[in-house]
Amino acid sequence: MLSSVKVVLRANDNTTSFSANDVGSGSSSLVNAFREVGNTGSTSDTTVQAGDTFFIQAANGDNQTWMKFGSMLLTNNTKITWLVVDKETSKSISTGSFYLG
Repeated sequence: MLSSVKVVLRANDNTTSFSANDVGSGSSSLVNAFREVGNTGSTSDTTVQAGDTFFIQAANGDNQTWMKFGSMLLTNNTKITWLVVDKETSKSISTGSFYLG
């Protein structure tokens, strides 16, 4: 289930993590969206299988030169490492990196 994973982002010396439970609106929200691509239903009943794709939308930012996830500000040309972690076992499911910009 998508609700049973969390995403960890690392950039420089900063780390933040969030899950579908952190979706909200307003300045205190960590993310605006956390869902499977093509699925507009609830994340609590979304089963993610190998090959599925999900996306996370930053709580704010211009989505071109910066994004903010909670208190973590990601800026253009910063290397960002991501991990998808099973919340029950705390084991990494997938990892990778990207550059914003």
